Amino acid sequence: VGKDIQGIIQAIADRRALRRVAVLVTGDPGLYSLAAPIIKRFGRDACKVVPGISALQTAFARLGIGWEDARIISTHASEPELCGEELCKYAKIAIFGGDRELIPRLSPLLKYFLELGYRVFAGEDLTLPEERFYEIGVAGLEGLRLSTRAILLIIKRDIL
Repeated sequence: VGKDIQGIIQAIADRRALRRVAVLVTGDPGLYSLAAPIIKRFGRDACKVVPGISALQTAFARLGIGWEDARIISTHASEPELCGEELCKYAKIAIFGGDRELIPRLSPLLKYFLELGYRVFAGEDLTLPEERFYEIGVAGLEGLRLSTRAILLIIKRDIL
């Protein structure tokens, strides 16, 4: 549906007048999700949320570490201002992608963390047959394009 959240909410409302509507979205319904604006518009009693396994859960599981202390950032709806010095207080950072230009935009930040000794991992299409999960070094950033369903993990080296 892209970034036109109000447009999709209106399309749901228009169709809801005629029949029951089901909305299928990727990700975790409690974290940067379309679920929140849908519930806000139609109410909790009119919505049934059925979660699946999220990219965040899967990515951290691939590394065998928890995410309860991770800084979680989304680039789906807007371009957040990311300051390496501020983010350095976190040993684990997760960045949700959303478009193929994620790496070119974040390359300076990722290089900064790699130079500090962090490790960077990319998870693409997690839990799908075409899943890819791999580590990225400085040389690997050049020309890299990720799936629109990607998550980056920036992990302090001493954790792994």
